[in-house]
Amino acid sequence: MSLLPDLIKAVNSGLVLFPGMGDAYAARDENGVLVGFLVSSLPGQLLFATEGSRAYGFSDYAARLSSDAREYFLEMIPKMSPETNEESQVTLAYISVELAR
Repeated sequence: MSLLPDLIKAVNSGLVLFPGMGDAYAARDENGVLVGFLVSSLPGQLLFATEGSRAYGFSDYAARLSSDAREYFLEMIPKMSPETNEESQVTLAYISVELAR
């Protein structure tokens, strides 16, 4: 089974629900139907670097990783350099396939 849905949920939830982590914008057509969205981290915010940002779905994702992968992931994030922290930005975007038709 794929880990991708849990990772997407953790990333989106961490960026949108944790205060000060990111911004979310929605695009709707004239009928109010969602046709796209953008979720982005704020400059200098490193997703999953704090317990607070991990509280929104990261546990579900991490629980499905092998113990070695989980240990590596949890050890790697805090070791990222301050330069990476200042320059990091995660952006997720979705544009409806219907718009392309």
